[in-house]
Amino acid sequence: MAKSALMVMRTLHRNIGFLVMGMTIIFALSGVTMVFRNAGFLQTEKTEVKQLPQGMQGSAVVDMLHQKDMKVVNETATTVTFNNGTYDKTTGNASYKSKTAIFPMNKFMSLHKSKGQNLVGWLVSVYGLCLLFLAISSLWMFKPATKQFKKGMVWCSAGVIITIVLLIFA
Repeated sequence: MAKSALMVMRTLHRNIGFLVMGMTIIFALSGVTMVFRNAGFLQTEKTEVKQLPQGMQGSAVVDMLHQKDMKVVNETATTVTFNNGTYDKTTGNASYKSKTAIFPMNKFMSLHKSKGQNLVGWLVSVYGLCLLFLAISSLWMFKPATKQFKKGMVWCSAGVIITIVLLIFA
């Protein structure tokens, strides 16, 4: 007996939904952590020391250390003082404080920052496609003539509108 398209979509929706459930929990936790990353939520502070070329100007040191909130506070002939550390022009030693997320949040957050060239990037892309499938296949959960389907389309439209408004004003 042949299965209807409705039953196939419902089965796929159910099975893929269970598959991505764990990933969704991890992405939700890491997303919340990333929203509050500037507040120091679930982060530890550590002092880092790096050897840089000698005699650099303050702005060049900031560029080389790749610290987004680092700003030059004072610069003399021998030292550069930052809001979170110092650089000795004579020795080339840079010492500064940085915040990093605690384990396992640091690993979770790396999912959001993954690049397409590695295995994690491909996994994240497949996860995104699975979520897209779940969103689209939810249209097959109810027959189009039913009240639940019409109500679902209102909620779907509201979600699209809210997202567009956030993108415009963010």
